[in-house]
Parts: sequence; C-alpha cells; structure tokens
Amino acid sequence: MTADLSKAWAQLRAEQPKLRIRDAAKVLNVSELELALLEPGTELLVHQPHVLLGSMHKVGKIMALTRNEAAVHEVKGTCGELRGGEQGGLMLGEIDTRLFFKRWAYTLYINQGERQSIQFFDGCGDAIHKVFATKQTNLDAWHELVDEHRSANPLMFEKHAKPRPEPLADTTNVDVLRQEWRAITDVHQFMALLKRHNISRLRAFELAGREFARQADVGKLVSLFEAIRDSSQEIMIFCHNQGLVQIYSGRLSKLVAMGDWYNVLDPDFNLHLNLSLVSQVWTSVRPSADGDIHCVDLFDANGGQLLQIFSRRSEGNSEPTFWSPLINQVLHGA
Repeated sequence: MTADLSKAWAQLRAEQPKLRIRDAAKVLNVSELELALLEPGTELLVHQPHVLLGSMHKVGKIMALTRNEAAVHEVKGTCGELRGGEQGGLMLGEIDTRLFFKRWAYTLYINQGERQSIQFFDGCGDAIHKVFATKQTNLDAWHELVDEHRSANPLMFEKHAKPRPEPLADTTNVDVLRQEWRAITDVHQFMALLKRHNISRLRAFELAGREFARQADVGKLVSLFEAIRDSSQEIMIFCHNQGLVQIYSGRLSKLVAMGDWYNVLDPDFNLHLNLSLVSQVWTSVRPSADGDIHCVDLFDANGGQLLQIFSRRSEGNSEPTFWSPLINQVLHGA
C-alpha cells in the first residue's frame, strides 16, 4: 500500500507540481500525515508539543504556518516563551499564537536540506501547525532541539474519524443574548457569552441584530484588503483551526490575486486566502471598558470560522479611530 501511494503521489506531483500537500492528500483520499511520512528525511519526534514549542524561543527567527481549509497564514519572526502547559497556552512575540493541545497527536521533523520543518498533526492526520527554519534561524539550537525530541519508536498511525461538533442550541433567548452582549466589558468575555447560550459565533451574529452584527458582501473582501493597505495602518489577522489560533499584527503592503486565491506577500507575513471558500463575511462590535471594538469575521459554508480581522491596539487603549469608519465604508457603504 505504501509503495502504491508513493507511486500515485509521484505521478500527481508530476502532473501538478504546484499542488500543496494538503490538497494532494484530498485528491489521493489519504491524510496529509500519510503523505508527509513518504517525504525523504522525515522522522518521528516524541510528541510533547508544549515542551518543544516551549523551547522554540531559543532558535531565533522561524516561519510559523497555520492553515484551515480556506486560508494559509505564515508569519516570520521569533517566539516568546510559552505560557501554559500540557493542555494549552499562548506564545507572545513576533510569532503570536493561542494553543489548544487536546487535538494534537503527532510531531514530525522533515529535513529536505535547505528546507527543514517541525510539523504537528491531529489524530486524523491533518496538519495543525508547522514551523520552518529560515536563513536567520540558529541551526545549532534548532538541531539540538530536534535531537532532544527524536523518537526511537516507529509511528503507529491509525486514522481517527473526525470528531463530531458538539450539538448547539437551536434557539436562545434573544433578549437575554442582547442584554448580555451590551454588558460585555472585555472582548474576551464574548466566548463566555457563546458558551452560556450554547450557540455558535455565526448564530449569535444572526440573532443579535444590526446593533451588534451585520452581514457584508463577500465580494467586497478584496476592497477591504486594499483599503487596509492604502491606510498604512496596523491591523491584526487571526487564523483559526482545530488546535491553534495564529495572529499577525502589522501593516499590509503587497497584495496579489491569483485565480481564486488572494494573497498578501510581504517579507514577514504571507496570507493565502481562497475566496471561493469564503461563504459569509460579518462585521460585529463588542463593548469594552476601553470603548467599542469592531471585528470582521470570515466563515466557510459550514459556519466554521476562517479569519478574524481587528485593528491593532494594545491592552487598555481604545480602538484606533480609522478602523470602524473604514470597515463601514468598504463593507457597508456607510
């Protein structure tokens, strides 16, 4: 079976040399992990992501890649020290992440000469997070980190079924939802609100009304990215998947459209967004002690969260004045 898969992938690569490994796995009806194991120079590492990532600040500048079905989010920079433990945590620094380790299951080291990476997968074999060495990486520290986590055991991969999402409420008390939304004093309280009502983010937007959330035309996303670039203001782009949120903070410069893919191609930040897979765009507002905070959310056809876009602000400061007028003008023509 491995030989057959290797042959099929080699043929697919010859036919479509630019096809990403995640998309190749779908074509071949296997997991990305199964294809990664066929890469020359692939080794299994001991799966302790909290320990390994907890030492990543020692290696210098890296490239961190997080993706979901519609977006590939790549940030170059240095990691801060991990705050947290085996269940999860966060790393603050040029690489800014929120980590939820429950779904993480396998760790691989892939050495392709000039291209070296440490990659993390869930129990279904889907990639959660990838870390690549760059020309500015301290390779001595990088290799020391890899050596510390090498495993003598073969990888025993039994593909798990994708977990079913927990059932959410079909109805909720809309008046109470709106009352509690108005009472928010910190943007982080919004997740607690969703949990109390057992509803998804998208369903909350649908129920809350124009006071709190408004749907926008997906076709205006390109204009939004162009307006952000032209403003020369700093924003924050959050990319979500089942085990991680990765955040870029800064300006946008080089925007390039390539078929369905819309791309940010800046020196330390790349974003590749498949516009054909973005089903809904919403703007929303959360009250806070520092004033209203406005956000743009992108969802797929199943209501899954793809990206969030905020203006960049530091804790305890109000939202920059450019942001709300910009998104209202571009997305709502107001």
